[in-house]
Amino acid sequence: MLRGQVSVTPPSPPSSTPAADAALDVGLTARTLVRVLPVVAVTFGAALLLERATGRVHPFDEVVYPAMGALFLILTLWIGLRPGDRFAVVLVTLTSAAAFFVAKLGVLVLTTDGPLPLGVASSFLWLPAVFSLAYLLPSGRVALRFNLALMLALPLTVGAAVILRPGPVDPDGANAIVQLLLSSATIHVLARASHLRAQRYARAAALAESAEALALTDALTQLPNRRHLDRLLGRAVEEARAQGTSFCLVYLDLDGFKTINDAYGHAAGDAALQDVARRLDDCREDGQVVARLSGDEFVALLPGLDLAGGQEAARRYVDAVRGPVDLDGHAHHLTVSAGLSEYPRHGADAHTLLRHADAAMYRVKRRGRDGLATSGDLQMDSAAAPTRTG
Repeated sequence: MLRGQVSVTPPSPPSSTPAADAALDVGLTARTLVRVLPVVAVTFGAALLLERATGRVHPFDEVVYPAMGALFLILTLWIGLRPGDRFAVVLVTLTSAAAFFVAKLGVLVLTTDGPLPLGVASSFLWLPAVFSLAYLLPSGRVALRFNLALMLALPLTVGAAVILRPGPVDPDGANAIVQLLLSSATIHVLARASHLRAQRYARAAALAESAEALALTDALTQLPNRRHLDRLLGRAVEEARAQGTSFCLVYLDLDGFKTINDAYGHAAGDAALQDVARRLDDCREDGQVVARLSGDEFVALLPGLDLAGGQEAARRYVDAVRGPVDLDGHAHHLTVSAGLSEYPRHGADAHTLLRHADAAMYRVKRRGRDGLATSGDLQMDSAAAPTRTG
């Protein structure tokens, strides 16, 4: 197969908008979990010590608080050793916390002698955190189902405990439970609304980013377009002026491209342009930019290079294009004419640099094509290959 054999294929479409249920990047990192989980473990230990100090320790707390503290320390160790498992750690955290609250609520209602305590239990102040943490899971649907299941489990547990409980339920205690359930539902609604709003923002940001990428990318070759090049050139001029450095610009124009369109059709011409774009992009070094201006014209921006370095790099681009391309079974030899300009030697602004590089390129065209000329240089590159009219 000849180098550069290509088929006519449409350019790749832009990336799609994130799905409504896609995970949101909310900054939940393994480092964050490593910091938060030990705090939760210490909180369980501190709560148990405070209860012991008051002399009112529930047997449930004596057993479960140390177990929950140990669990969160294990989760800390897990996320420290396997940072990629952060969502699994969140899921285990949520499941264990939900089980803790449901079990404690049932035990309090079932085992409390006499009227139910008004405050129910101070640990339930942490319940809103569970409803909010659920929306850090990678799926909004999973978070919704988890919270709904927890909200359903809480009243069912209370109802079952009240039925089994000896003695009446104090009205104040019953009101405290109702307020707990209502506050839980409210926190869930707020967390859900916040999650949906964040999703809308993420989708809008993705659409804006996609639109920006389309506006700055040539649809046929997927190279930066002229608008993008203008931005990069303006930035390169500002940086070079501020740092007192130089850079070069190479203006490349395919030789005899009209012949390809006339002989093989515009589809073959598009295929040839795509192949040239790939050759130029493969030749590009780190920091360099290759853009398509229009038609068969390309520009290479070479930051940090002086005139000698720019000439060496420009010759590589010319050599990269030079060669056969297979168009519908016909071998066509590609060549390119290139002009080089240097900042600030040949211009102090982007427009002037492009104009000088373009003028140098047309000198090559007039003198036989297939070569390189430098702005202000009266002779073409001596290393250029023999003239081909392709």
